[in-house]
Amino acid sequence: MCFGLKADLSTGIGSKHYQYTYYGASKWIIDITYPVIEQPDFTVNIFSEWGLTMWSGMVYYWETVPLME
Repeated sequence: MCFGLKADLSTGIGSKHYQYTYYGASKWIIDITYPVIEQPDFTVNIFSEWGLTMWSGMVYYWETVPLME
């Protein structure tokens, strides 16, 4: 069993910053920032319960949405 918390860390205008914390066998923090535009690119950081960066990178809009043919 696991549960999660969502925190809105956004400041100012023009971007959104959310942090999701999941508690289960381990604690994971997923930190997502993206600009408020039609096709945003997401900056994603995933941290372990010890604060170590497990993954960090960009997720581009075209990679997250299947192409319609």
